[in-house]
Amino acid sequence: LRVACIDTKGKRRYLSHGINGSQHHVLLIYTAHTHIDIKDISALFFLIVHHLLVGKLRIERKDLPRFIITGGFGVGIYYVFEIIGISMTSAALSSLLISMVPIFTIIGDRLVFGHAITKLKAFGSIISVVGVGIIIAGSADKEMSGTLLGILILLCAAFFWTVYILVSKPLNDKYSPLTITTAIFIVGAVVLVPVLCLYKPESILTLTPANWGLLLLFTIVCIAIADLAYMYGISSLPVVIPSIVVNLLPFVTIIASWIVFRTMLTPLQLLGGLLIIASVIMTALDKSDE
Repeated sequence: LRVACIDTKGKRRYLSHGINGSQHHVLLIYTAHTHIDIKDISALFFLIVHHLLVGKLRIERKDLPRFIITGGFGVGIYYVFEIIGISMTSAALSSLLISMVPIFTIIGDRLVFGHAITKLKAFGSIISVVGVGIIIAGSADKEMSGTLLGILILLCAAFFWTVYILVSKPLNDKYSPLTITTAIFIVGAVVLVPVLCLYKPESILTLTPANWGLLLLFTIVCIAIADLAYMYGISSLPVVIPSIVVNLLPFVTIIASWIVFRTMLTPLQLLGGLLIIASVIMTALDKSDE
């Protein structure tokens, strides 16, 4: 669901293909603010949905630090670092660096929860990164360039996403995925408001009804529903699997591009996608955490 938001954010070269001027204007606003305004709208959306389906949002005081860390890093700081890093590196290099999340996760899973780094986990995580690399090799834009600062910032972003996965996992023992997602989006929205003020938020006032419709579509489908589904995955699966599934996004992107824009799929892209799928299956076969 969030393929259009994850693998194209900050990449105007990707967004410009097959999109009319009105849509492109919204997407440029979207990429410029990078989830910032949309995250704030998503927080409001979750708050309304939670009130209608569950009732008042209730969080125990002792759990507040964990919610603040999860929302601050996963919904707030991660996206800020990702945007800055993407602006300082090529599309190919930024995708490869972000794909390191599974490797960070198996290390964090060992340090935080004491779960063993088995051969299946290690091999599956490495294979998923290799799959992303092969997809990049089969794409038109495969330039590997960027500043050292940009590389370090993207590695920090990958680390922050790992923190999001690991810190949110224990919350699922006490709260529903909807409650967790609502709370962390509120925290993330608060973190991102100051950043939004730096990106000329008044430009939103120039949006047409059609622009707003597309913006709300991104907010509800590509962000809200997708993040809620991801939290359900974190709640019911070992943490390594959701981290590897994220690496399927480049493959899903090229498949969606083939369906929507009729772009040609290359053998290397298909091979890379199959390797990532294999890595997910391989990791799912590991029963050491049960």
